[in-house]
Amino acid sequence: MSIRTKFIVGALGAVASVMLISMLLILNQQKLNEEAAFDARVALFKKQLEVAYTMLAFDDNRENIGYGCQNLFDASDELVYLKFVRLIESNNPDFESRKEGFKSEDLVQFDHYLKAPEGKQKAGEPIAKIDFEYSRSFYKQRIAQAWRNWILACLAMMACIFALLYYIGQQITKPVKNIVEGMKRTEGGDLNYRMEVSTKDELGLIQQHFNEMLDGVQKSRTELSEERDAHDKTAQLLRSVINNIPYSIFWKDKDLKYVGFNNNFTKDVLRKGVAKKIKGLSDAQIDGEDASLDYYEATDRKVIEEKQRLITMEHKEEVDGEERYFETSKVPWVSEKGELNGLVGIYSDITERKQKENQLKRAKEDAEMASRAKSQFLANMSHEIRTPMNGIIGMASVLSHTDLSENQHGYLNDIKAASSSLLDIINDILDISSVEAGKLKLKLAPFNLEELINASLNTFAVNAHNKNIELNACVGADVNVMLNGDSGRIRQILINIIGNALKFTAEGEIYLQVRQQARTEDGRAKLNFTITDTGIGIPKDKVATIFDAFTQVDNDYSKHYQGTGLGLAITKRLIEMMGGDIWVTSKVGEGSTFGFSVDLEILADDLPSYAAWDMDKPLASKRILLAMEHSGTRSICERLLKHAGANTTLAANVAQVNEQLHVYDNTFDTVLLDFSLSGLGTAMDLVESFPMSLRKKSVLCINTVDFKESQPHIARYKALGLDQFLIKPIRPSSLLAVVKKSMYKPDQAVEHKDAAIPRSPSVKASKPANDPRPISGASEHTNKKFKVMVADDHAINQNITKVMLDRMGYEVVSARDGQQAVDLFDESIDLILMDIQMPLLDGVEATTLIRTTLHGQKVPIIALTAHAREEDKERFLSAGMNGYLSKPYQADHFFKTVKSYLEPETTKN
Repeated sequence: MSIRTKFIVGALGAVASVMLISMLLILNQQKLNEEAAFDARVALFKKQLEVAYTMLAFDDNRENIGYGCQNLFDASDELVYLKFVRLIESNNPDFESRKEGFKSEDLVQFDHYLKAPEGKQKAGEPIAKIDFEYSRSFYKQRIAQAWRNWILACLAMMACIFALLYYIGQQITKPVKNIVEGMKRTEGGDLNYRMEVSTKDELGLIQQHFNEMLDGVQKSRTELSEERDAHDKTAQLLRSVINNIPYSIFWKDKDLKYVGFNNNFTKDVLRKGVAKKIKGLSDAQIDGEDASLDYYEATDRKVIEEKQRLITMEHKEEVDGEERYFETSKVPWVSEKGELNGLVGIYSDITERKQKENQLKRAKEDAEMASRAKSQFLANMSHEIRTPMNGIIGMASVLSHTDLSENQHGYLNDIKAASSSLLDIINDILDISSVEAGKLKLKLAPFNLEELINASLNTFAVNAHNKNIELNACVGADVNVMLNGDSGRIRQILINIIGNALKFTAEGEIYLQVRQQARTEDGRAKLNFTITDTGIGIPKDKVATIFDAFTQVDNDYSKHYQGTGLGLAITKRLIEMMGGDIWVTSKVGEGSTFGFSVDLEILADDLPSYAAWDMDKPLASKRILLAMEHSGTRSICERLLKHAGANTTLAANVAQVNEQLHVYDNTFDTVLLDFSLSGLGTAMDLVESFPMSLRKKSVLCINTVDFKESQPHIARYKALGLDQFLIKPIRPSSLLAVVKKSMYKPDQAVEHKDAAIPRSPSVKASKPANDPRPISGASEHTNKKFKVMVADDHAINQNITKVMLDRMGYEVVSARDGQQAVDLFDESIDLILMDIQMPLLDGVEATTLIRTTLHGQKVPIIALTAHAREEDKERFLSAGMNGYLSKPYQADHFFKTVKSYLEPETTKN
């Protein structure tokens, strides 16, 4: 039975029940109403009959009684019928009648006595009897007719209700059928079907949601189809990759049985003679005789139990009579839910890679051998070059102390300069070789940064003066100067950069500045060094290449300025070893600024010497005239003097000095006067014009190499009773000391070591070749004549060393090789100068024999070596030598080193 049928039947049953009940209630009510109406009518009829007959009974005319009865009879209807009327005294009725057609069914008869009314005769007594009857059949007929009418009305109403319910059912079942149809078509796979939304009620809402659901399902199906296609493509690609990857891949379940594998694995299996169908089998079931199965199974178990990767298991197998190498990696096979499914393995034939590794290993060994050969070659070349250079430089040094003409002295200086340049090139090549080989090590030791910078600047004082270039330096007031690091390498960096700046600067200034970039809690500081020059500058497109080895800006530069292009390359490597970096900014024609940073350990919170001046103010309220032509030097001195609390007045030439003296009426506490001050007359003329009170407060600033050319003027200056000098490059401590001396002790010479007038290193007095006096640096005659053995196979070098020792007053014993040195050794030898590379026995072997066999533990042995590498020097010291002199050695350094072992007290003094 359909929903519509059930709905209609149910609705009709409910309506019929309601109508039946209502009809019964209504009919019952009608019956009661009819009976009540009938009874009321009968009662009214009785009353009318009684009234009418009463009036007739007391009428004298008896005819009126019959007429009245006839009227009463006419007044009767189908319900009540008058039978007869008679007086009570008479037995005969006065009127008797029966109405035709009166149904006798359900007759009801009754008698009614009429009483005489009040005021009449026999009042209250019965005077007549009325007999009449009435029938209920008509009433029943009317009730039956009502039933028929109600039944017809109910049937008509039910027909209307049925039609209405059928229409309503149609309206309800049509959307439901539409929904059912849609479900059937959707179930059949037709997702393009859409319901027609026919109503706006709940069913229409259901249809709308059903259509939206179909839209979502179709979209999801489309997306799912696209994802499935993508998944199929990915799976296909993955299968293709796995099958074509040049490795054998397999995966096993937790029972170590094969689940799948790629084509390469199948080929390997078939190549080994194993059946192709191996899915579901373990290694033991496939090949139970293989001795390596226990190892493979153990590694499989380990991967599964520990859920960790096990990779790069190399093993060797014999395949077709050839030794092959394989590499296996195994990883756990874990699902997205984290469940362990088994393991995945991949192994590959690495025979070719192994062969290449062996080739690379052999190539590496060959390269290392070549590197060692290169290092040895460089060492040998260095030795072979340094050995004759020692003769050249040594002989030049000896020759410089003979009686030579001015031109010969010039030629000799050219030889020494060329030898020095060649030695710098050799040192650069050795340094870059050591850096590239990774054999260069930093030597950490405490040092004072201020002293290091001053020593670095002094190295270039002569060249800078000759080119009229000012050298200046400034250390930041917050920089700790007591540091731990490789001061030798830092000095080498500064010398390389400042040397380059000096080489490419024709005039102007070179300014070195040090600042603290950062300081860490563990007691380390990162310092920034900047060296600014006013040179030719570097083209923008060449800046990036200047730190490459053997590279200069261009060939014209190399030809004009000379050099190997190694200095900055070595500098960069050294800075990187110290945890820093290097950079450069430049503009052609205006100059360059090189900057670098190094990371150093702070040993103490010692600040630069002028840092405390801000608090102490040693020159407070002092007025100082600062007369210097160069703006950079003038600016540095002004800044330092202001730190000390002084009021400074500046002058750049003689005219400005006279002007300031006039303005301040010669009331300056000190005048700092540059010797090279330009203007009318000389600086001496200017000082001579000062009043005596100011003249005695004057300080003359001279360069370390000004002595020869300024000597007549200085003599004239000292003749005035003045001897206050300040040496450039200017140190803060020297500046303060000289200024204070000029103020407070004008009559005493300055005793500060930096204020003393130096002798020019480039000017030496000539003397005869046979002059028995020792050359510069030699000791005076001592109480004991020391015996020194010189072991050197190179005749020229041996002769140079002998000449130097003779001039020092020492007795010399010569040995031409290591064996002869051992043979000639006795306890009278006070010092041995031992060449390293000699025939028969080299210097190390000879030293070992002297120390062990000949019991010469106490005699100092100094290595004479052309090997300049650090590892060589360490080898000499570890062999029992006390020190070393690198060839070619300078005379001053040679004298100082020898005397430090033979006459330590003299050297100390």
